[in-house]
Amino acid sequence: MRLSSSGGSLFEMTVEGYQFPDIQDEPYDSNWLLIRIHVVHSRGEWTTVDPCLLTDELEDLAKWFDAIAQGKEVEKEQNFTEPNLRFRLRETPEGRSLRVHFEMESRPSWAESGASPEEDLYLDFPLAELDLAHAAEELRGEMVRYPQRAA
Repeated sequence: MRLSSSGGSLFEMTVEGYQFPDIQDEPYDSNWLLIRIHVVHSRGEWTTVDPCLLTDELEDLAKWFDAIAQGKEVEKEQNFTEPNLRFRLRETPEGRSLRVHFEMESRPSWAESGASPEEDLYLDFPLAELDLAHAAEELRGEMVRYPQRAA
């Protein structure tokens, strides 16, 4: 999934695989995903890989993006079991935007943190510049490759 803005910000997120590929029958550990993010931020550029999302959380994010794209009323935030990433829908005088927060292992080495949430490292993407329906489709493509196991 790729989000970008005319201001040069970039957020890419892909699934690298299951954290525990050999565990197929445990409802929790079977479904941790290794998430690779690549970020271009005004303060620098970084890439990390960390098991920070579960398969059902990836599905929830796709559904949330779809709902926003369809103009439906949604919760203002998407939070996950691991606090590495957080997505927030914002209303500002300039218009609606999507804020992506980076915490814990999703932060670059030059902005390490031992606590969460710091809320000091994020990217804002104007909704008018995003195709969230396409982003949701990209996430569902990842879910086909890495479906939920041992429900």
